[in-house]
Amino acid sequence: MTALEHALDQIQRGAWVLTTRTADDGTVTYVAHRPPGWAGPGDAFEEITAPDTATLRARLAQRCRHGT
Repeated sequence: MTALEHALDQIQRGAWVLTTRTADDGTVTYVAHRPPGWAGPGDAFEEITAPDTATLRARLAQRCRHGT
């Protein structure tokens, strides 16, 4: 399983929530964060942010390559 496939599997299992944030100036940030009440391995308040979906996928795959 590739790192990206592992990341997608974690998203499907509910280990990550994908969302966006929009700043006052209209800038959109793509975010992956742990679901509320996360009790699994890792930091319950961890976030991964990116300026676009391709970068978010790459950062999440990189994160999943190094742990859950």
